[in-house]
Amino acid sequence: MKIVFLDRSSVGLDVDISIYEKFGTIKVYDYSEPHDIKQRIFGSDIVITNKAPMDESTLSGTSVRLICLTATGADNVDHDFCRKSGITVCNVKGYSTNSVVQHTFALLFMIWERMTEFIEHTRNGRYVGDTDYSHYAYTFREMTGKTFGVMGMGAIGSAVAKVAETFGFNVIYWSSSDMDRNTAYRRVGLEELLRTCDVISINSPLNEQTRGLLGIHEFEIMKPETVVINTGRGAIIVEEDIVQAIENGMIGGAALDVITKEPMTSDSPFTRILDRPNFILTPHVAWAAVESRQRCLDEVCLNIESWIEGRIRNVIV
Repeated sequence: MKIVFLDRSSVGLDVDISIYEKFGTIKVYDYSEPHDIKQRIFGSDIVITNKAPMDESTLSGTSVRLICLTATGADNVDHDFCRKSGITVCNVKGYSTNSVVQHTFALLFMIWERMTEFIEHTRNGRYVGDTDYSHYAYTFREMTGKTFGVMGMGAIGSAVAKVAETFGFNVIYWSSSDMDRNTAYRRVGLEELLRTCDVISINSPLNEQTRGLLGIHEFEIMKPETVVINTGRGAIIVEEDIVQAIENGMIGGAALDVITKEPMTSDSPFTRILDRPNFILTPHVAWAAVESRQRCLDEVCLNIESWIEGRIRNVIV
Protein backbone atom coordinates (compact mmCIF):
# COMPACT_ATOMS: atom_id res chain seq x y z
CA MET A 1 0.00 0.00 0.00
CA LYS A 2 1.07 3.56 -0.66
CA ILE A 3 -0.05 5.99 2.03
CA VAL A 4 0.15 9.79 2.05
CA PHE A 5 -0.32 11.82 5.24
CA LEU A 6 -1.15 15.32 4.00
CA ASP A 7 -1.12 17.34 7.22
CA ARG A 8 0.82 15.57 9.91
CA SER A 9 1.33 18.81 11.89
CA SER A 10 -2.43 18.94 12.50
CA VAL A 11 -2.06 16.16 15.09
CA GLY A 12 1.29 17.34 16.46
CA LEU A 13 4.82 16.15 15.85
CA ASP A 14 5.13 14.54 19.29
CA VAL A 15 2.86 11.56 18.60
CA ASP A 16 3.84 8.31 16.90
CA ILE A 17 2.94 7.59 13.27
CA SER A 18 5.32 4.67 12.77
CA ILE A 19 2.31 2.38 13.32
CA TYR A 20 1.37 2.95 9.65
CA GLU A 21 4.62 1.59 8.26
CA LYS A 22 3.35 -1.99 8.55
CA PHE A 23 0.86 -1.26 5.75
CA GLY A 24 3.48 -0.21 3.21
CA THR A 25 5.29 2.98 2.26
CA ILE A 26 4.16 6.28 3.78
CA LYS A 27 4.93 9.77 2.58
CA VAL A 28 4.44 12.46 5.19
CA TYR A 29 3.86 16.19 4.76
CA ASP A 30 3.50 18.55 7.68
CA TYR A 31 1.01 20.69 5.76
CA SER A 32 -0.44 20.71 2.24
CA GLU A 33 -1.82 23.65 0.31
CA PRO A 34 -4.89 22.78 -1.81
CA HIS A 35 -2.95 23.24 -5.05
CA ASP A 36 -0.34 20.68 -3.89
CA ILE A 37 -2.72 17.91 -2.91
CA LYS A 38 -3.42 16.23 -6.24
CA GLN A 39 0.25 15.89 -7.08
CA ARG A 40 1.10 14.62 -3.61
CA ILE A 41 -1.57 11.91 -3.50
CA PHE A 42 -1.12 10.77 -7.11
CA GLY A 43 -0.36 7.04 -7.18
CA SER A 44 -1.38 6.49 -3.56
CA ASP A 45 -3.96 4.06 -2.20
CA ILE A 46 -4.69 5.70 1.13
CA VAL A 47 -4.82 9.35 2.16
CA ILE A 48 -4.67 10.40 5.82
CA THR A 49 -5.76 13.95 6.54
CA ASN A 50 -7.44 16.20 9.03
CA LYS A 51 -8.58 19.24 7.09
CA ALA A 52 -7.23 18.97 3.53
CA PRO A 53 -10.03 19.32 0.93
CA MET A 54 -11.03 15.96 -0.48
CA ASP A 55 -13.18 16.72 -3.51
CA GLU A 56 -13.25 16.38 -7.27
CA SER A 57 -10.51 18.94 -7.78
CA THR A 58 -8.06 17.01 -5.60
CA LEU A 59 -9.21 13.42 -6.14
CA SER A 60 -10.24 13.07 -9.79
CA GLY A 61 -7.82 10.97 -11.83
CA THR A 62 -6.03 9.61 -8.75
CA SER A 63 -5.88 6.02 -7.52
CA VAL A 64 -7.03 6.83 -3.98
CA ARG A 65 -9.30 4.14 -2.55
CA LEU A 66 -9.44 5.10 1.14
CA ILE A 67 -9.51 8.44 2.94
CA CYS A 68 -8.84 8.29 6.67
CA LEU A 69 -9.74 11.39 8.60
CA THR A 70 -7.95 12.23 11.83
CA ALA A 71 -11.16 13.87 12.99
CA THR A 72 -14.84 13.19 13.54
CA GLY A 73 -16.14 15.99 11.33
CA ALA A 74 -16.01 15.50 7.58
CA ASP A 75 -16.80 18.99 6.26
CA ASN A 76 -13.70 18.86 4.04
CA VAL A 77 -14.92 15.78 2.13
CA ASP A 78 -17.19 15.79 -0.91
CA HIS A 79 -19.32 12.81 0.08
CA ASP A 80 -21.16 12.56 -3.24
CA PHE A 81 -17.98 12.54 -5.29
CA CYS A 82 -16.33 9.93 -3.08
CA ARG A 83 -19.42 7.74 -3.17
CA LYS A 84 -19.63 8.02 -6.96
CA SER A 85 -15.92 7.28 -7.31
CA GLY A 86 -15.93 4.28 -4.99
CA ILE A 87 -13.65 5.94 -2.43
CA THR A 88 -14.23 4.81 1.15
CA VAL A 89 -14.08 7.52 3.83
CA CYS A 90 -13.53 6.72 7.52
CA ASN A 91 -13.52 9.09 10.47
CA VAL A 92 -12.58 8.62 14.13
CA LYS A 93 -14.94 8.90 17.08
CA GLY A 94 -14.72 9.07 20.85
CA TYR A 95 -10.99 9.67 20.98
CA SER A 96 -11.14 13.18 22.45
CA THR A 97 -13.99 13.03 24.96
CA ASN A 98 -11.80 13.14 28.10
CA SER A 99 -9.69 15.96 26.71
CA VAL A 100 -12.65 18.11 25.62
CA VAL A 101 -14.44 17.66 28.94
CA GLN A 102 -11.49 18.77 31.03
CA HIS A 103 -10.84 21.74 28.75
CA THR A 104 -14.49 22.75 29.00
CA PHE A 105 -14.25 23.03 32.76
CA ALA A 106 -10.83 24.68 32.65
CA LEU A 107 -12.44 27.42 30.56
CA LEU A 108 -15.45 27.63 32.86
CA PHE A 109 -13.37 27.97 36.02
CA MET A 110 -11.23 30.71 34.52
CA ILE A 111 -14.32 32.88 34.04
CA TRP A 112 -16.56 31.66 36.87
CA GLU A 113 -13.87 32.05 39.56
CA ARG A 114 -12.60 35.37 38.11
CA MET A 115 -9.16 33.79 37.83
CA THR A 116 -7.72 36.34 35.43
CA GLU A 117 -8.51 39.24 37.75
CA PHE A 118 -7.32 37.50 40.91
CA ILE A 119 -4.06 36.30 39.34
CA GLU A 120 -3.42 39.76 37.93
CA HIS A 121 -4.02 41.26 41.39
CA THR A 122 -1.22 39.20 42.93
CA ARG A 123 1.06 39.14 39.88
CA ASN A 124 1.16 42.94 39.73
CA GLY A 125 2.12 43.15 43.39
CA ARG A 126 -1.12 44.72 44.57
CA TYR A 127 -1.58 42.01 47.20
CA VAL A 128 1.67 43.03 48.88
CA GLY A 129 0.70 45.19 51.85
CA ASP A 130 -3.01 45.01 50.96
CA THR A 131 -5.41 46.22 53.64
CA ASP A 132 -7.35 42.92 53.82
CA TYR A 133 -6.12 39.37 53.58
CA SER A 134 -8.93 38.68 51.09
CA HIS A 135 -9.84 40.69 48.03
CA TYR A 136 -13.53 41.31 47.32
CA ALA A 137 -13.45 43.57 44.28
CA TYR A 138 -14.21 40.54 42.13
CA THR A 139 -16.99 38.26 43.27
CA PHE A 140 -17.95 34.73 42.31
CA ARG A 141 -20.71 32.36 43.35
CA GLU A 142 -21.06 28.70 44.19
CA MET A 143 -21.98 26.34 41.40
CA THR A 144 -24.26 24.22 43.54
CA GLY A 145 -27.89 24.81 42.63
CA LYS A 146 -27.13 26.74 39.45
CA THR A 147 -28.37 25.50 36.07
CA PHE A 148 -26.02 24.05 33.46
CA GLY A 149 -27.30 23.67 29.91
CA VAL A 150 -25.77 21.30 27.39
CA MET A 151 -26.40 21.88 23.70
CA GLY A 152 -25.89 18.52 22.01
CA MET A 153 -26.16 15.38 24.12
CA GLY A 154 -23.81 13.08 22.22
CA ALA A 155 -20.82 11.35 23.81
CA ILE A 156 -19.02 14.58 24.73
CA GLY A 157 -22.17 16.42 25.81
CA SER A 158 -23.17 13.50 28.05
CA ALA A 159 -19.71 13.44 29.64
CA VAL A 160 -19.82 17.21 30.19
CA ALA A 161 -23.24 16.85 31.82
CA LYS A 162 -21.97 14.18 34.20
CA VAL A 163 -19.07 16.33 35.39
CA ALA A 164 -21.31 19.40 35.74
CA GLU A 165 -23.58 17.36 37.97
CA THR A 166 -20.69 16.49 40.29
CA PHE A 167 -20.14 20.21 40.88
CA GLY A 168 -23.74 20.57 42.02
CA PHE A 169 -25.25 21.99 38.85
CA ASN A 170 -28.80 21.15 37.84
CA VAL A 171 -28.29 19.86 34.29
CA ILE A 172 -30.71 20.28 31.40
CA TYR A 173 -30.10 19.86 27.71
CA TRP A 174 -31.24 20.71 24.20
CA SER A 175 -30.47 18.67 21.10
CA SER A 176 -31.12 19.26 17.42
CA SER A 177 -31.33 15.50 16.91
CA ASP A 178 -33.82 12.96 18.23
CA MET A 179 -30.93 10.49 18.30
CA ASP A 180 -29.17 12.31 21.13
CA ARG A 181 -31.28 11.48 24.16
CA ASN A 182 -30.21 11.07 27.75
CA THR A 183 -32.89 10.09 30.25
CA ALA A 184 -30.66 11.11 33.16
CA TYR A 185 -31.34 14.77 32.38
CA ARG A 186 -34.35 16.83 31.38
CA ARG A 187 -34.60 17.74 27.73
CA VAL A 188 -35.95 21.25 27.07
CA GLY A 189 -36.67 23.56 24.18
CA LEU A 190 -33.96 25.96 23.07
CA GLU A 191 -35.65 29.05 24.49
CA GLU A 192 -36.02 27.51 27.96
CA LEU A 193 -32.37 26.49 27.96
CA LEU A 194 -31.26 29.98 26.95
CA ARG A 195 -33.55 31.69 29.45
CA THR A 196 -32.77 29.59 32.53
CA CYS A 197 -29.14 28.51 32.33
CA ASP A 198 -26.21 30.01 34.22
CA VAL A 199 -23.78 28.09 32.01
CA ILE A 200 -24.31 26.91 28.44
CA SER A 201 -21.90 24.39 26.94
CA ILE A 202 -22.09 23.99 23.16
CA ASN A 203 -21.30 20.43 22.12
CA SER A 204 -23.51 20.22 19.04
CA PRO A 205 -22.35 19.27 15.55
CA LEU A 206 -22.50 21.89 12.81
CA ASN A 207 -25.45 21.27 10.50
CA GLU A 208 -28.33 23.13 8.89
CA GLN A 209 -30.14 23.40 12.23
CA THR A 210 -27.20 24.67 14.25
CA ARG A 211 -25.34 26.99 11.86
CA GLY A 212 -25.72 30.55 13.18
CA LEU A 213 -28.01 29.24 15.92
CA LEU A 214 -26.87 31.70 18.57
CA GLY A 215 -27.18 35.31 17.53
CA ILE A 216 -28.11 38.61 19.15
CA HIS A 217 -31.72 37.51 19.77
CA GLU A 218 -30.56 34.43 21.67
CA PHE A 219 -28.06 36.43 23.74
CA GLU A 220 -30.84 38.85 24.68
CA ILE A 221 -32.82 35.92 26.09
CA MET A 222 -29.95 34.75 28.32
CA LYS A 223 -29.38 35.88 31.88
CA PRO A 224 -26.86 38.74 32.18
CA GLU A 225 -24.57 36.43 34.19
CA THR A 226 -24.68 33.46 31.80
CA VAL A 227 -21.34 32.01 30.70
CA VAL A 228 -21.25 30.52 27.19
CA ILE A 229 -18.65 27.86 26.37
CA ASN A 230 -18.13 26.58 22.84
CA THR A 231 -15.98 23.52 22.17
CA GLY A 232 -18.28 22.34 19.35
CA ARG A 233 -18.09 24.27 16.09
CA GLY A 234 -17.37 27.96 15.67
CA ALA A 235 -20.09 28.68 13.11
CA ILE A 236 -22.83 27.74 15.58
CA ILE A 237 -22.34 31.23 17.01
CA VAL A 238 -22.75 34.46 15.05
CA GLU A 239 -19.39 35.94 15.95
CA GLU A 240 -20.15 39.65 15.65
CA ASP A 241 -23.22 39.11 17.83
CA ILE A 242 -21.41 37.40 20.70
CA VAL A 243 -18.76 40.13 20.61
CA GLN A 244 -21.53 42.71 20.96
CA ALA A 245 -23.07 40.66 23.76
CA ILE A 246 -19.78 40.80 25.68
CA GLU A 247 -19.20 44.49 24.93
CA ASN A 248 -22.71 45.44 26.06
CA GLY A 249 -22.81 43.24 29.17
CA MET A 250 -25.66 41.11 27.83
CA ILE A 251 -24.00 37.91 29.10
CA GLY A 252 -21.57 37.18 31.90
CA GLY A 253 -18.79 35.84 29.71
CA ALA A 254 -17.77 33.55 26.91
CA ALA A 255 -15.02 30.97 26.48
CA LEU A 256 -14.44 29.65 22.97
CA ASP A 257 -12.11 26.99 21.66
CA VAL A 258 -13.52 27.09 18.13
CA ILE A 259 -14.25 29.94 15.72
CA THR A 260 -15.56 30.05 12.17
CA LYS A 261 -12.24 30.87 10.49
CA GLU A 262 -9.26 29.04 11.97
CA PRO A 263 -6.66 30.30 12.56
CA MET A 264 -8.11 33.68 13.48
CA THR A 265 -7.74 36.48 10.95
CA SER A 266 -6.64 40.02 11.75
CA ASP A 267 -10.12 41.38 10.95
CA SER A 268 -11.92 38.99 13.30
CA PRO A 269 -14.41 40.74 15.60
CA PHE A 270 -12.84 38.83 18.50
CA THR A 271 -9.78 41.09 18.33
CA ARG A 272 -11.94 43.76 20.00
CA ILE A 273 -12.43 41.77 23.19
CA LEU A 274 -9.29 39.67 23.61
CA ASP A 275 -8.17 41.77 26.58
CA ARG A 276 -11.44 41.36 28.50
CA PRO A 277 -11.23 39.08 31.55
CA ASN A 278 -14.65 37.58 30.85
CA PHE A 279 -13.65 36.41 27.39
CA ILE A 280 -11.28 33.54 26.63
CA LEU A 281 -10.26 32.21 23.24
CA THR A 282 -8.09 29.13 22.94
CA PRO A 283 -6.73 27.92 19.55
CA HIS A 284 -8.84 24.78 18.96
CA VAL A 285 -6.94 22.68 21.51
CA ALA A 286 -9.76 21.23 23.62
CA TRP A 287 -9.38 17.89 21.85
CA ALA A 288 -5.59 17.89 21.85
CA ALA A 289 -4.30 16.24 25.02
CA VAL A 290 -1.32 14.03 24.13
CA GLU A 291 -3.27 10.87 24.91
CA SER A 292 -6.18 12.06 22.79
CA ARG A 293 -4.02 12.75 19.75
CA GLN A 294 -2.27 9.38 19.97
CA ARG A 295 -5.62 7.65 20.43
CA CYS A 296 -6.82 9.39 17.27
CA LEU A 297 -3.90 8.02 15.25
CA ASP A 298 -4.38 4.56 16.74
CA GLU A 299 -8.02 4.66 15.63
CA VAL A 300 -6.94 5.53 12.08
CA CYS A 301 -4.65 2.49 12.17
CA LEU A 302 -7.58 0.26 13.15
CA ASN A 303 -9.68 1.79 10.36
CA ILE A 304 -7.02 0.92 7.79
CA GLU A 305 -6.72 -2.63 9.11
CA SER A 306 -10.47 -3.12 8.94
CA TRP A 307 -10.67 -1.75 5.40
CA ILE A 308 -7.90 -4.05 4.21
CA GLU A 309 -9.72 -7.01 5.78
CA GLY A 310 -13.01 -6.00 4.19
CA ARG A 311 -14.70 -5.04 7.46
CA ILE A 312 -16.71 -1.87 8.05
CA ARG A 313 -15.34 0.36 10.78
CA ASN A 314 -16.17 4.06 11.15
CA VAL A 315 -17.13 4.25 7.48
CA ILE A 316 -19.08 7.43 6.69
CA VAL A 317 -19.01 7.14 2.89
